[in-house]
Amino acid sequence: MQDEKVSPAGPAVEVRITPTDSADVPRLQQWLRDVRNVRLEPVPAPSEPGEQGDSWDFLVALCTTGGAVPVLLSALRSWIEARVTKVRVKIQDVEVELTGTDPEALETLLKVARKSVPSGKGS
Repeated sequence: MQDEKVSPAGPAVEVRITPTDSADVPRLQQWLRDVRNVRLEPVPAPSEPGEQGDSWDFLVALCTTGGAVPVLLSALRSWIEARVTKVRVKIQDVEVELTGTDPEALETLLKVARKSVPSGKGS
């Protein structure tokens, strides 16, 4: 996936979410499926020759409106709080690791999200 695509509402923001346990990718996709203006796509892990390649590397969330990024991050926060887990989240060039409830890391992501979306494009 490319880092930026253009939708009728303006540029989309790509968020990559990498759980420590690849088995959490489909669980996270299920959890986030109802977030509006977000398209989710699990990305398979590269497989070695002769392997079946049935594990996931990360989940890409393509946010088609500016307001979708904070809503996505809020839903991700709820998922993390409901579990003992670690995920890496990347928005453009900023990557942070979240473990349980980490308000400082979430605040960093929200600042990046605000800067990555042109003003007036949020919903």
